[in-house]
Amino acid sequence: MKESKQSVSRIANIYGNHGLLIDSNNQTHKFMLKNSKTKLYVGDSIESNIIIDDVTLIDKPKERINVVERFDKLGKKQIVAANVTQLLIVIAPEPQPNFLLLDKLLLVSELMKNQAAIVYNKNDLGGLTDNRILKYKTLGYKLINMSAKSNNNFEQLYNQLMNQTSFLVGQSGVGKSTITNMLLNNQALKTKTLSSKTKKGRHTTSTTSLYQINSESFLIDTPGVENLHPAIENAQDIQLGFKEMKLHIGKCKYRDCIHISEPLCSVKEHLRKNEIESSRYENYKKLVVDYKKTSNP
Repeated sequence: MKESKQSVSRIANIYGNHGLLIDSNNQTHKFMLKNSKTKLYVGDSIESNIIIDDVTLIDKPKERINVVERFDKLGKKQIVAANVTQLLIVIAPEPQPNFLLLDKLLLVSELMKNQAAIVYNKNDLGGLTDNRILKYKTLGYKLINMSAKSNNNFEQLYNQLMNQTSFLVGQSGVGKSTITNMLLNNQALKTKTLSSKTKKGRHTTSTTSLYQINSESFLIDTPGVENLHPAIENAQDIQLGFKEMKLHIGKCKYRDCIHISEPLCSVKEHLRKNEIESSRYENYKKLVVDYKKTSNP
């Protein structure tokens, strides 16, 4: 029995009480949990472990800075990744952008207190001229206009990954797996095209995975991101995901104003002046209603 100590880096895949991790040299190793009750997630950092017969035994991870959650098939919250510093939200001309989902994912990012960038993929199918998308740049979000298929503007996307743990999210069919292939030059990650009849995508990734870009940069890819769960504690938290509304926090008559039916509301006043986009405000209201339904079943 060979036993030695080795410093390792991040959890890459998990299958029950075992899986794969990536060390600082971008080498993968098998691991197994010492205690089956210990909770591990993709992205967890591991400081040091004991290796026995080429299997790394893990006691517990280092303290997490955050977690990414979604709802499982039973409607329960499920953690899918940890220690994310950047959300990369992928949209495309096909399938058409779901702006409610986009705003929800930006809310997820803001509540996690990490940065978010919007990746407009497949610009070979149509240029970035939609004002509904361009407005996010005026709000201060990085907007990357690219095509993974034609390798257009790859450098800007690659630079956005540097010194970050990026979580790749977006609707099915927008090209997340193709982007991952491009970044990693890994043909083993198979992709599928949109259905020509429905223009809807199909999930092509079967499990959450972490990939190392360089020693300080990581990419996390996962399926089923439409049901990511924002870490909302009360309805007022939702305004934190809307930068144009955050400017008016504390300026309404009522401290607990949620900007829907309250009088003397600063947000609604700026909405009337067209200083806040009505479509973004409508999505805000939908998120408030959805939160109230799920928090008071």
